[in-house]
Amino acid sequence: MTRRGTTFFAAAVLVAATAVVGTAQQEFIEALRAKAEQGDAEAQYNLGLMSANGGGVPQDDVEAVRWFGAGRRGDL
Repeated sequence: MTRRGTTFFAAAVLVAATAVVGTAQQEFIEALRAKAEQGDAEAQYNLGLMSANGGGVPQDDVEAVRWFGAGRRGDL
C-alpha cells in the first residue's frame, strides 16, 4: 500500500471509530436522561455535572442548576 493509501485508510478508520464512539456516547446520555427524568438522583447529579462542564452535552449552567436541584430535592 502506498503512503497516500495508508494515510487515507488510517483517516477512514479514525472517522469510523469516532462515529461509533459518538453513537455509544449519545445512547449513554439518552439512557442517563431517561433515568434522571424518572427521578434517579444519581443520574440527575451526573447530568448536572455534565451540563456544568460541557461533558458530552452542551455546557449550560441553567440546565446544570436544574439537574443539581432536582437531584437534591429528589424531583424534576
